[in-house]
Amino acid sequence: MVKFLKSFFKFYIFLGTILGPFVVLALTVDDSLEGSTISIDTPKNLFTSLVNWFAVIAGVMAVAGVIYAGIMFATAAGDAEKTKTAKSMLLWSVIGGVVIILAYGILMFATNFISTGNLPAPDFSQTNPAE
Repeated sequence: MVKFLKSFFKFYIFLGTILGPFVVLALTVDDSLEGSTISIDTPKNLFTSLVNWFAVIAGVMAVAGVIYAGIMFATAAGDAEKTKTAKSMLLWSVIGGVVIILAYGILMFATNFISTGNLPAPDFSQTNPAE
């Protein structure tokens, strides 16, 4: 298991090294900060921006883990140990993706609740759109 974790983290460090420059090149600098993707005018906006970036990076890592597990499974060539490792990696990558989605939802709900003081409620003020 320790060997698996070492190789798992090495893969993500390698992936971050390869994909890191592309993330940096995708950012633009706006002197006025109007229309930029990161708004830091209030603590809520700063927190939301940081959570959004973390969720994107973690989501990419989860998808990369699923892809890597698929490659490992495809190249196992019937070796039971490699197949077991690939299945385990796939399972934990999917679990990680689900945890990321749930954590993002909970954080956005909590941020909305803290900033407004109200629970989000459905809007029933519209009439039936079919009429």
